[in-house]
Amino acid sequence: MYEECTRIPFIVRGPGIPAGTTCDEPVTLMDLLPTVLDYAGQPQPNILQGQSLRPLFENPLEHRFDREAVQIQFNRFGVYHDGYGGFYPIRCALDGRFKLALNLFDEDELYDLANDPDERQNLINDPSFTRERDRLHDWLLQDMERCQDPLRGHCWNRRSWRQIEPQHTFYGLEKRACLGLPETFDFDPRGMGSGRP
Repeated sequence: MYEECTRIPFIVRGPGIPAGTTCDEPVTLMDLLPTVLDYAGQPQPNILQGQSLRPLFENPLEHRFDREAVQIQFNRFGVYHDGYGGFYPIRCALDGRFKLALNLFDEDELYDLANDPDERQNLINDPSFTRERDRLHDWLLQDMERCQDPLRGHCWNRRSWRQIEPQHTFYGLEKRACLGLPETFDFDPRGMGSGRP
């Protein structure tokens, strides 16, 4: 999740976009479809992740998004062909200054990009950064639920530096309400083995 891999320049040119300006606001590929829909004058369905970048394009020096962070994902489903193999998932939350990277099978990382732009000092266990670390951890877990990340699960809650007990189970009513699902389905696993059809 180092900046050299994730900080990809995004260059835009078009009507209403001031020439020669730059902006450090974090954006994500998930913002592209909402942006295209905005320019096409079409509504953005609620199911889409991301926000239109049009306000940022048209006013890059002043516009800031009302979002806590953006998520960066990496999954390596390695086939042994390049000297490496295996499964290496990473989930990352970036708020512009702090970056939290959860390496599912390795050491997690927290960096203060304002004071350590080269990401040389991992602050994951530094007690003076617990608030920022836990805030981004909470946000990341919620965002993984919101976007129904197929790799979400309790393993992301339980880290060496923090243990969060899960709040619900997949088929629990709280989970269904969170996802906007009905209370029951035609086939409901809760009825299995109870004699109910």
